[in-house]
Amino acid sequence: MQLIEKTKQLRMNPWHLFPGIKKKIEPGGAEPSQGADKQQSPRLDDIYTMWIAETRLIAKPNTMIKYKSVYKNHIGSLSNIPVDDIDRNLVTLFTADLRDKGLSNKTINDILIVLNMLLRFAAEEYGISIPKIKYLREDKKEPRCLSIAEQKQLIEYLSINSDVHKFGVLIALYTGIRIGELCALRWEDITPETITVNKTMARVSQNGKSEVIIQPPKSENSVRVIPFPPELLKYYNSLKGAGYLLSTATLKYTEPRYLQMIFSRYVKECGLTGVTFHTLRHTFATRCIEAGVDAKTVSELLGHSDTKITLNRYVHSSFELKQTSIEKMQTLLA
Repeated sequence: MQLIEKTKQLRMNPWHLFPGIKKKIEPGGAEPSQGADKQQSPRLDDIYTMWIAETRLIAKPNTMIKYKSVYKNHIGSLSNIPVDDIDRNLVTLFTADLRDKGLSNKTINDILIVLNMLLRFAAEEYGISIPKIKYLREDKKEPRCLSIAEQKQLIEYLSINSDVHKFGVLIALYTGIRIGELCALRWEDITPETITVNKTMARVSQNGKSEVIIQPPKSENSVRVIPFPPELLKYYNSLKGAGYLLSTATLKYTEPRYLQMIFSRYVKECGLTGVTFHTLRHTFATRCIEAGVDAKTVSELLGHSDTKITLNRYVHSSFELKQTSIEKMQTLLA
């Protein structure tokens, strides 16, 4: 029986549904009485209502939509359970049910993170003892990074019949800017010396409707000023206009999803495989480290709050760099 079917009966008698979960017993061996003086624990749905109201004051619109979607599509199956009945065994059962649905470990962990935030909120507000959530191990796949030869191949392709979209892809390749930040750029944010990043663009869906929104970037550190790449100055001078950078005669702006489609076409025509827009960000960070740029500077260019994020998530040594390192060590020992 699926967890969602079991939880429909939880308000009457939750404990017989899960053999692995022990029934709560009062001192002396008696079961809790219906007329007990103990204050009834709020349901998880009550906690969610209070938590989402407070979170709305500090979270970005697209973050709120993600939280609501996770709760509605997954955590909502636990909505009628009193919070103090949610223990480690129940969380384990909930996790197993998510795995049975074929969700990846990363997706399950994202769901558990939201559940943990709800439980911590309940603990702070009501002093309820909550279980420690164990997250699943995620298989880390090394992100795709363009080789130097591939990068030159892409640059050569983008330099032919250049337009604002090809110019935008070049900016991403030379600065590591995120796709949402690139789409939100306006011409007034760019000078021959600098690129000012202070907003991001995203399409969000809610209640069956979607809209494009402009909002502050991912974090405070994402608000930054990036040196303009001198190699791109000729494109800047020939294409400079007004309004959004990625605007055309028929488009007021280019949203991230559409830019992804355009980029996929570029990659195919260029003869590259396994490349996404985020590959440009990985490539920029890796090239910086290969060129000897210190991690703190790379982190600031990417808009990270911690150099560990930069080193762990985006920087991957190429075979050529590993070979150079071995050669340097041998030179020292010679």
